Amino acid sequence: GTNPQAALRAAHQAVALVPNGFDANMVLGDAAVAAGDIATARTAYNAGLRRVPEMEPSVQKEVRPTIETKLAALR
Repeated sequence: GTNPQAALRAAHQAVALVPNGFDANMVLGDAAVAAGDIATARTAYNAGLRRVPEMEPSVQKEVRPTIETKLAALR
């Protein structure tokens, strides 16, 4: 099986290299959820959400609801 803690460590390393990276933060958020680290997930998803305005409008329409759904699921 997969090791959520190992995945979380790897995702933290990716975000350390690209702190504002959209993909890196989405992977970190998902890994944090899998590891039960809700605070880290919320921080990562919000970092990704901050990048959405820079995207093409058609992509924004797809990406923003996805992230908002992920954030809503953390409560």
